[in-house]
Amino acid sequence: MNRNLIILLLIGSSVAGQSARVFGQVFEENTEQSQLQLGQRPFNYFNDCEDALKKGFKMSGVYHIKPKASFRPFRVWCDMETDGGGWTLIQARFDGLIDFFRNWVAYRNGFGSVDSEHWLGNNFMHQITENNDYQLKIEVTGFLENEFAFAKYSPFRIGSEDENYKLYVGNFTGEGQISDSLTYHNGSMFTTTDKHNDGYVFNCATRFKSAWWFRSCFFVNLNGIWMSKHRSLASRGSQSPDNQNGVNYRQAFNDDFYSLKSVEMKVRRMRPA
Repeated sequence: MNRNLIILLLIGSSVAGQSARVFGQVFEENTEQSQLQLGQRPFNYFNDCEDALKKGFKMSGVYHIKPKASFRPFRVWCDMETDGGGWTLIQARFDGLIDFFRNWVAYRNGFGSVDSEHWLGNNFMHQITENNDYQLKIEVTGFLENEFAFAKYSPFRIGSEDENYKLYVGNFTGEGQISDSLTYHNGSMFTTTDKHNDGYVFNCATRFKSAWWFRSCFFVNLNGIWMSKHRSLASRGSQSPDNQNGVNYRQAFNDDFYSLKSVEMKVRRMRPA
């Protein structure tokens, strides 16, 4: 997925531009209305993307947010179009240009660019979700036509660094060929190659060239090595040395191991039913 887009920056009341993104395609939209809205509003930042949406900002792009637990604003990508909008992206994978085999400090602080492949950062995820009133949406796309699915977990929360960024997920719902694979990781601490918090005798992050809420070791590992279409399709199926290090959501699209074309993880405050 190409992310060479015009980026919408909220810095005071000035606007650099705007963008929208979807899996597998890029499109630019008329900026006049969005610029007019932004110019009329004095907000420097928002509580989250849902807050921005409620205040009339309906264009997907880069926003500054400052959750109550944060000491300073930080940049995020807001998805204002999917499933009612208001989603804050915490991870994006689509072309393999960013190396996700990184250490504890990198995953704590985040890496990549929020308008491209990135990991927002475990500290920021904790600050956004600490009140346990958010839900997680994982959107996955395969390399074949019509391979798109998503899973939702409500509530969703990431613990503090003192808790080793423990993962808490609630009820599962999904659409498409996807299963409740992340519940296996519920209560797991985050593991990197330099910080072994999983329950396996060896470090799962080191073994699978990744970092994740490993247990012994995984049913979901979305920070693995991104694979080309040829490599992914040639190796999909039962676990093997050729596919086990990929971007895997096991049982998605009826395969145990299938390195995905693209993934987005995003969070939003839970809405009344």
